[in-house]
Amino acid sequence: MLELSGAESSINLGLAAARPGAVLSLLGLPRDQAVTIRDYTNDLVFKGVTIHAIIGRRVFDTWIKMLDLFRAGLDVEDLVTDEFEGLEKFHEAMELLDDRRAMKVVFWPNGKG
Repeated sequence: MLELSGAESSINLGLAAARPGAVLSLLGLPRDQAVTIRDYTNDLVFKGVTIHAIIGRRVFDTWIKMLDLFRAGLDVEDLVTDEFEGLEKFHEAMELLDDRRAMKVVFWPNGKG
């Protein structure tokens, strides 16, 4: 399972949804430096989940280059093909990706506002 946002709520959702023995790869960085795991005992320890964190310093170089491209006028708005408020339509969104009817799907778990 991949977690790309770094959002505490997404990390906890991933841990809650993980099957026993799952591997969770954390690729996103949280807004703050700390993340609270809500149910450490049940969602991590008892499931035997393995967590891999991103390694390497090149990710920051990539972000700096992307920020320069954005400042220069790169428009990526059209890359996001679908947005969903909440997670109720998660399976529908995954079908869109699987069927190649979507390129980039964004979820707003707590609403877009």
